[in-house]
Amino acid sequence: MFSGAGRPSKEQIKQYDNLAVGEMKKGASVAAVLLLTPFVISFFQKMRA
Repeated sequence: MFSGAGRPSKEQIKQYDNLAVGEMKKGASVAAVLLLTPFVISFFQKMRA
């Protein structure tokens, strides 16, 4: 993951942290949408019934 020998610089660490946080937020929102979809569909079906 890190290029070159030795410890990564603080800037690199910050970059990777931001990337990881962004990916986690993306994953969490996708998971939330997938979890909520059945409830939303059944809600609209009840409204139309």
